[in-house]
This record gives sequence, C-alpha cells and structure tokens, in this order.
Amino acid sequence: AICDLVLTTEFGPSVAVRGVVRDDAGRPVSEVVVTYSIAFHHDGVPRPETLGIRPDHDRTGPDGRFEASCELTLRGPRPSFLVAFDDEGTRMAIRLVPAEQLELPQELQLQPTCLVRATLELEGGDPRELPHFMVSWTDPEGRAFTPGIGVDTEAEAGRLRGQVIGRVPPGVYQLQVGKTAQSQAVSIPFEVKSGTRELDLGTHELRISTLAALRGQPAPELAVHAWRPGEPKRLTDLRGKVVVLDFWGYWCVPCLEQMPALMAIAEKFRDQPVVWVAVHTPNVKDFQELDDKLAAVRERLWRGQPLPFATIIDAPDEQDEQHGATATRYGIQLWPTLVVIDQNGNVVDTVAKERLEETLRRLLGR
Repeated sequence: AICDLVLTTEFGPSVAVRGVVRDDAGRPVSEVVVTYSIAFHHDGVPRPETLGIRPDHDRTGPDGRFEASCELTLRGPRPSFLVAFDDEGTRMAIRLVPAEQLELPQELQLQPTCLVRATLELEGGDPRELPHFMVSWTDPEGRAFTPGIGVDTEAEAGRLRGQVIGRVPPGVYQLQVGKTAQSQAVSIPFEVKSGTRELDLGTHELRISTLAALRGQPAPELAVHAWRPGEPKRLTDLRGKVVVLDFWGYWCVPCLEQMPALMAIAEKFRDQPVVWVAVHTPNVKDFQELDDKLAAVRERLWRGQPLPFATIIDAPDEQDEQHGATATRYGIQLWPTLVVIDQNGNVVDTVAKERLEETLRRLLGR
C-alpha cells in the first residue's frame, strides 16, 4: 500500500496501552471509548479519529479496563494523549502520557464536559477553495489531542464564517487555527473551570494568507536548487503562457495520488500554451535521490510513467530548510497546492485539481 511506502518513516511502532477508567467517585465505568486522538461531530460530541490509518481505540469492559493501541512515535518519541469519553460526550478524560510510560498501567478519571463554541471569520476568502479553516484542539503547550480538522463554513458577501464546536473536561487549552491557502494562523487560549457547562469564545477575525493576497499580483520568481529537463527558466521567460505550479513532495501521499489526474489534464492541453512546473520540497539533494524514492510509487500509482512536467527541487529557505524558498514566497502551507499564473505573469489563484481544467480553459479562451 502507498502508506507502507511513504509513511513508515513518519509513524513509529504501536504499543498496547492498558488501564482503567473511573468516574469522579472512583468507580469503574464500562462501555467508555478510549483512544489517542478525537474529532467532533457537528453537535460537539467526540468520536475516535483514526487519521485513516487504523481504528486505534477500544471500549472499557464491565470492570472499566481497556487495551488500546497508540502510535509510539511520530517523528520521534513524543508524548501521546489518552482520551476517554462516553457516547454522549458528557463525560471525558484527557491525559498526556510520556512515550516511556505508555506501557505502564494507566488510570483515567472521567469529568463532566463543557460545550465550547467559537466563530471564525475571514474577509476576502474564496468559498470554492477548501479547506477554509483548519482547527486543532491542544493543551497549553500546543500539543494536539485532535488532528487538524476542517470547519463547516458559510459564505456571505465575500466573507467566510466558520463555527467551531467541541466538548472538553475542565482544564486549560488552546484552539489552534492553522495556516491554510486562505488564512493565517491564530491561537485562542481558554480555560474551562469546574462546573462550567457552556463556554463561548466569541468571534475571531482571521488575516488573509500570503497566497490569497497574491491573487492578481505579479507571481514571485522561482528559487531553484535543481531543474529538469534543460536549463532553468524564469517566470519572466514564460510570459504569454499559462503556468501551473504544483507544490508537492515524495513524502506526501495526496501529492502522489493526484499526479495521474494532473498528467491526464496536462495531456489534454499538450498542444496549448500551458507550462507545468512541479515544485518539490528541498528535502532531497538531487534528482537521483528523488528518482530512487519514487521508483516504487511510479510503478504502483503512475503505471510506470515518469513525470511529464518540468520539475524543480526548491531551494532551501533560510529560516526553514525543509520548507523551501519558493514555497515561502507563495505562502504555501499545505501539500499538494496548485497555483495558476496567467499569461501576464500574475497569480490567478490556488486551484483544486477538480477546477483546474475549467480554469485553464477560461484563461485560454476555450
């Protein structure tokens, strides 16, 4: 599977975590879900979040005991959260466990939860481009017990508005709104005191992202560590043509999975003035290393085809060598991201692959 090819360097081995869940009177509680990452339904009720890997959660038995599987590492021996909750989400326990203690017996105590709400707003966002907002619930140190989750959003008069809702027990937290192609990041700290049943964090206005602010503006120049085929080109050399920049990486499963669709679209416009440039992150030193890492992917996903695009390895960014200087100039926060540049050298927008063909036909007058 593609996860075997790509994610084995990111996720470490699993460990069976055992323990017991009790109520606030110390009595064992049965039929409680125990997991290490959660998400929230639209009404704020929690559910196990498996990140598409496997269902790593368990329910407690009649004696309140459980055995759940936790990822031991994620790019290193990081602590893991254990989260226990009842089906209604009215009682919950959240505990941060150091990696070296995960194999020890754990005890979780359920507490009544508080329904927490927040409203996010963004002026000038594009409702067609997803995600509008990406939200994580974290502890005070920014360690998340939920993954980054998209928020249901409504659009009105050029303004995007998202409603965030979830249930958590008493404690100190942050609502982390991550950077996207639409908006910049913001952190909303809050505290749930014992006995609080509802908490409204108010409305928070987000700043538009670097990439969104580039719409209609001259496209930043590419920063090239390596280019193929042929000699490196500047965007100014490509005036009069539509340019599609695909920001991707060999380590990014969605990037690899969407390549066949992009190849098919490129084939439709093969005889048109459209130039494709695949901008790879700078975490490979040369194209030989990149080819080696893509060998199995090319056979399994791309039917043995090489990339039919001009490809560059992004130059390292001075502040973050893994991010890339070109990605920084465009404000790229998510991979893959497609950016379209018009014939005059101005940024049109970031475009989902589902809208790419339509966008190209519009720019070409077809």
